[in-house]
Amino acid sequence: MNHIIGHGTANDPQALKLETRGKRWIKNVLRPETSPALMTEIIEDILQGCPDARNVSASSIYNCFGLAFAARRSAIVDEDDVHAILQDDGYRRLPWDPSTWLPGDVVIYRMGSGEIAHVGVISQIVPDTATASFKVVVRSAWGSTGEYDHVIDHIPALLGKPTEVVSQRFLAP
Repeated sequence: MNHIIGHGTANDPQALKLETRGKRWIKNVLRPETSPALMTEIIEDILQGCPDARNVSASSIYNCFGLAFAARRSAIVDEDDVHAILQDDGYRRLPWDPSTWLPGDVVIYRMGSGEIAHVGVISQIVPDTATASFKVVVRSAWGSTGEYDHVIDHIPALLGKPTEVVSQRFLAP
């Protein structure tokens, strides 16, 4: 793989001007779209492994961090930048209780080592009165393979496990 010096930094003319509220630069890259024929094959393969997921976009321009924190405009490439966004932009950890979550809250997925591997945005919370539980539907970008709606814990193993939900919304004390 070729590495371009300064790729995604403030000196990269192809990077978007993307900063946290604290004015920290967020390293990002504008990735090219994958050809429609190849993307169709990729999506079909993914859905065989995750049949309950639903593909909702075939864009490869952004990744999961770009979907959640850059309005689908770019791929954010550094986990340290995700930590900066969470800190500088006022995200707060919510209780692990779906009754306290709302659409728009962000689910953080971690690997066993604790590193952030993935994020998704809650799109629906459906109460299930028969089981006294909730079905939480998350919208995620899975790498450069498009966007998917899926149940919170039904994702490819490479993307980790859901460990916390965070929000920017004001929470009463």
